[in-house]
Parts: sequence; structure tokens; C-alpha cells
Amino acid sequence: MQRGFVLRSGKFTTITGPDAWRTDIAGINARGDISGSYQSDRFHGFMLTREGVFTTIDAPGPHDTCVQKLNALGEVVGYYNTASWGPTYAFVFKDGVFHAIDLPGALSVEPQGINDRGDVVGGYQATDGRYRGFLLRDGVVTTTDIPGATSVCARDINERGNIVGDSGPGPYQSGVVRGFLLTK
Repeated sequence: MQRGFVLRSGKFTTITGPDAWRTDIAGINARGDISGSYQSDRFHGFMLTREGVFTTIDAPGPHDTCVQKLNALGEVVGYYNTASWGPTYAFVFKDGVFHAIDLPGALSVEPQGINDRGDVVGGYQATDGRYRGFLLRDGVVTTTDIPGATSVCARDINERGNIVGDSGPGPYQSGVVRGFLLTK
């Protein structure tokens, strides 16, 4: 069994989803709330508040739901698929409602981070087969490309709008992968 964990004030606590044989932690916000996914019959997303309230987050009708980061407002980003190993569809889960993230020209979208302003970053597979990073701010999508890289993913964004991520060869290709920092 794979468990997640949190270390607070020197106290180590394991986290396991209901009936899960695997639990992955993806994020922690400034309040101390945790986000991630667990696998039982399928993948389910979740949020665990600092006070101990565990909420399963399943997108309507999908096969798997994966939750990534969350902000201090309790908004989480994640993605789901409708069949094993199929394309992924992105969402922001806010106030109990799923909001789709639609990127024109994307075959598959995986958001990775969200800041308190609601800016979302992640990666997507374009129709030309390349993997690109993105920033979604106020409904406007900006693509993040790194010269010479065939694959880019924006992993997180802070309150200043600085973005961190990685770039390199495409998935399942050998070669050098480099981290990056885009400052505002």
C-alpha cells in the first residue's frame, strides 16, 4: 500500500484515501489544506482540510479523476479521462462546482497549479503532437514554449505570477530535462 503523508510541526501523519491501495499527495496550500488523488476501484481526487475534513472529488461520469494543486481559497485544479489511457480533460473545482478548462487545439490537458488569483498553469498535447506549457489568466490562454524543447510543462505559479516548470524531450523519450523559472 502506498500512502501519502504530511509533516507539520515535527509531527509525521500518513494519509490514505477510503479503501485505497495508493494515495498520492500533490499539493498543500498556505492554510495547510492538502490535495491529491487515491486509487481504489479507480482514481479519485480529494481535498483534506487542516481540520481533518476529507472530501472526495470525482468529475461527473469519468473513469479517473486526478487532483493536483489547490489555492488558499480551496479551489483545486485537476483532470479526468473517460476511458483508461484516453485523453485528459481539465477542470477547476470551486465551491462544489466543476468548471471546464478548454484549450483550443489541445488533444489532452493536464493543469498542474493554481494561485490565489485563480491563474492556472499546466501542460497540454497540441494537435501537432508537441507538449506545451500554458498559463490561463482571466480566460486568456498563453502558451509557454522553451526554445529547442519538444516538451514543456508549467508545474506551479505563485502569487507574483512567477511560473516554474520543466522542459526537454517529449514523454517517453530519452534526453536532458531542464527546469525553468519564468518571472513576471
